[in-house]
Amino acid sequence: MVFSEINAFISIIDRIRRKISGKANGANGSEDNIVDRIIRIFESHGVHKNQIPDFCDHDLTIADVQNEQALIKKLDEKFLTFVCEKFAIRREWIDGVSNQIYPIHDFYKKPEHFVKFLDGLFENSEEGLLSGALLTSGKKKENSILLLEEELDRMETTSIYRYHLCDATAFYYWKSRAYTTACVAYAWRKKVFIHGQFLPQTQIDKIAHGEFLLGWSGHGVHSLKGRKWYPEDMTINPDAYLKGVDPETDSYGQKAALALWMELEEKGYMDSGLEKNVRILFENKLSQLR
Repeated sequence: MVFSEINAFISIIDRIRRKISGKANGANGSEDNIVDRIIRIFESHGVHKNQIPDFCDHDLTIADVQNEQALIKKLDEKFLTFVCEKFAIRREWIDGVSNQIYPIHDFYKKPEHFVKFLDGLFENSEEGLLSGALLTSGKKKENSILLLEEELDRMETTSIYRYHLCDATAFYYWKSRAYTTACVAYAWRKKVFIHGQFLPQTQIDKIAHGEFLLGWSGHGVHSLKGRKWYPEDMTINPDAYLKGVDPETDSYGQKAALALWMELEEKGYMDSGLEKNVRILFENKLSQLR
């Protein structure tokens, strides 16, 4: 293969790669630019293109958002920083150098960091309205994701949300189950109600990798049509807590999960405020497995 043919082949592969990337980002296969990405951010979160000037309170007009050349002149650092902070979007994605749209927060083995993170959201939230969803397929060795949804504003009858992705990968693994449950417990104690949905793994993966624009056009995570389950039950019911945990050899996974639940409960991380004196239930369940 001659040099020119190699270059042509590389060019074809690169175009295919960028088209695949565009589809992953919800671009329907198009190779979008920074203006396209800005418009998509607003519209995916429920702000119509013509509403952007009112929503942003920057030096924008309706005419600016109709014309790519006019809008790009307005995309200064102040505006781009506003968009990133308003929607918790990574600047690298807006600049087109990364496929990852949202940062992913890792609280594995660090429940104290989740406490600090959630408290910080309350402190800095414009509306203070938070809820969440724990999305899982219910299958072993598959990704799950804990998604926090923060209401920012309303445009007429549409709620505008900001999203925070909290890694809950390997939800079937006993350690991950315990630390995710601790996050759910603290959220419920703070009246941040985490609901659960079983969804197809392909749908979860899009969200969990941070490469899919969220917002659902302002309808929020509750528009997802998955089978419901109740993550808060894991904080008070040992059977619900163990459901789907990989038992491993001689039920080691289940026993270790119960032991870690009790260790975290002693430190105050399993108090969801739903019921008191539930520790005895977990102790009894562990005794049954031994």
